[in-house]
Amino acid sequence: MEGVMFELEFDHSGTLGRVESTCPETIEAGATSSWIVSFETSRALEPGSRLALARRWPSDWGMPQANDPTAADYLTVHAASGAPLRWWTEVVYPWHPFDHVLYVEPLVSLAAGERIELRFGDGREGSPGARMQTFIEEASPLSVRLQNGDSAWTEIARVEVVVEGSYVHTLVASAPSRVAVGESFQVHVRVEDRWGNPAADFDGDFVIEGAESLGGRLSSAEGSFKRADVVLTEVGVHRLRVSQRDGDLTAVTNPIVCEVDPGDRLFWGDMHAQSLVGCGARSVSNYYRHARDFAGCDVGSHQANCYMVTAADWEETESVTSEMHDPG
Repeated sequence: MEGVMFELEFDHSGTLGRVESTCPETIEAGATSSWIVSFETSRALEPGSRLALARRWPSDWGMPQANDPTAADYLTVHAASGAPLRWWTEVVYPWHPFDHVLYVEPLVSLAAGERIELRFGDGREGSPGARMQTFIEEASPLSVRLQNGDSAWTEIARVEVVVEGSYVHTLVASAPSRVAVGESFQVHVRVEDRWGNPAADFDGDFVIEGAESLGGRLSSAEGSFKRADVVLTEVGVHRLRVSQRDGDLTAVTNPIVCEVDPGDRLFWGDMHAQSLVGCGARSVSNYYRHARDFAGCDVGSHQANCYMVTAADWEETESVTSEMHDPG
């Protein structure tokens, strides 16, 4: 297939064209909105030239469609001159991890200065808009690439937006699987939006029933999670109920086996995940912090595909892993 990853060239100086986007710099995960991405060519484009808008592998932005102008994710594409265009979506494996690709192809030659406009979630005929990405990310990228005739593919711009969590939807509580009678341990409590992200704009107290505990306070400003000290005084299997003090949110923990001598402990974690070092999203450090702080994992490991890891990437992974490691 054309345009394999190692043949990609870069030109962000405007030599080949200029890209503009009306997508807000900060968006809410899973929200619906309308925005425009436009490309103005600096040079004449030959027939068969192609413009490509590529997103990374984990991306779940709404899939553009042209069948129903009243439905979500309706996309219109047109040239200012009225020149005929065609567009389609494709998974382009050689561009991995930027393999979710939207192609636009002019069917005739385009003069220098021509403007191509893509309206995502075009609402002029009733579409409610296009769906934003559903997971948080500090810089969700859109790579805009151009191939003029038989020339090599060139990235001419990269548009990035911040994706933040949405309003609170769910309270989640978890605890160690095995504890000893009378020992202090921690219950991990978090508030999620409907997509499982840290919820935004939340601040409230919670209480824990079924154990000796003072409860605590959850705040989005502090990461939307909290660890509360708890003590169980009776042998048995316990499921603790956690509830919002002045609200409707409730959760029940996983089973907690309380014994006089629990022996071996049980630990939980995610051993296979990836960040921007690889085909995932976010930095290595943010991956580890999310696993430790928000997800409440005991253990974690970063496992990028080896062929995508540079020497600098590996040094970063080693450094951050050592920094995050807490023996025991």
